[in-house]
Amino acid sequence: MAYQLLKLLLLLAAAIHRETRAQICPTPPDDGGGDFTLLCNPYEFDERYYPHHAQEWALDLTIFGGADVNRLSMCLKSPFGVDAAAGTQLWLVHYTSCEIGTVDDCEACLEDTRRIIRQQCPNRAGAQAASVRCCARYEVYRFCNVVNE
Repeated sequence: MAYQLLKLLLLLAAAIHRETRAQICPTPPDDGGGDFTLLCNPYEFDERYYPHHAQEWALDLTIFGGADVNRLSMCLKSPFGVDAAAGTQLWLVHYTSCEIGTVDDCEACLEDTRRIIRQQCPNRAGAQAASVRCCARYEVYRFCNVVNE
């Protein structure tokens, strides 16, 4: 009886965890480019999201509902400095939270993001924040890394 109760509690905890992760890391809308990537498991990298032949790889980080993105950094992995011949090297992306309301705010966040990328990837000259879009529902930051630049 105790075993069955424990099993039920574990199943319930797993279901709550999945639901919580789905809320924290919502699936972003596809803008037609098909390059939206959101990896919520910090120990998992899905090869489907990385085109090995590409010289440029983009990661779109979607921040939903003004959540504290510093707390969400554990959800996000980015293959900065990927070399297909040498394998995939994963870097944990750290970035700051900011309230986005105007283009000026977006630019300030972009500059801060560039600074953080330079700190986290000091040997990756190609790592740069390429673009920022401000949307009513989603704030999407796009980070690009030019491989073998």
